[in-house]
Amino acid sequence: MMNKLKKGFRFDNNSLKMVGVIFFWTLLVFLITKNIPQVTPQKITVKYEKIFFLFFFLFLVENYLTSAVYGSLKDMISSINFEWKKFFHYGSHFFGRFLVVKVFLVLLLLLIFLLGSVLVASLKYIPLSFQNILYVIFILWLAFPLFLFCLLLFAPLIIFLEDCPVLSSLKKSFNFLKYNLGSVIVISFLFGIVIFFVNFSFKGYNFNTWGWWFLKALILGFGEVGFIKTYFYFYTESNER
Repeated sequence: MMNKLKKGFRFDNNSLKMVGVIFFWTLLVFLITKNIPQVTPQKITVKYEKIFFLFFFLFLVENYLTSAVYGSLKDMISSINFEWKKFFHYGSHFFGRFLVVKVFLVLLLLLIFLLGSVLVASLKYIPLSFQNILYVIFILWLAFPLFLFCLLLFAPLIIFLEDCPVLSSLKKSFNFLKYNLGSVIVISFLFGIVIFFVNFSFKGYNFNTWGWWFLKALILGFGEVGFIKTYFYFYTESNER
């Protein structure tokens, strides 16, 4: 595990270029959105609808850039020379599949939580003496689809690693994580600490400044490139055994 992390966080000139892409994109998003007023359900006017369209546009651009970065990182761990021409090609080449698999996983997670909410809400019609028993049964029952969901989470990265269709990436993710879920959880936990630090640890303070966003963009750039390369190395080397 430590060997994979060391290799993932080894930054050559090409890796630093990808850090720069994430860094400048993060700052650009801050520049675009820093003066946008907060939207509430009571204030959805034509003006605020334009804001929603703006965020949707930014979401699509980020999906394109992420596709380009991850496709390029896959080349780097395979010792393939980086080229800006291929970088932009990967943005369009992987765009649709990467977007579809992300939307699918989000909808699947929402469906699981919706099902859980319905089951919990139905307990109020059950006699009190049986509720605690049924709570345990519902939790155990929901644990199964949640576990299956977790086994699909590597699918977005497999799209870049295998250049395969969405359904194939879901199947490969399921088969891969059945045997490697523990190690991937450890890597994801470390990655989550970085995301938590830059997004939530200073939430109670006013860090809406260029200095803070500069630092945040830098941490996100190095963190994302390092951990994605770690995932890639872990997958490729595990499949070589």
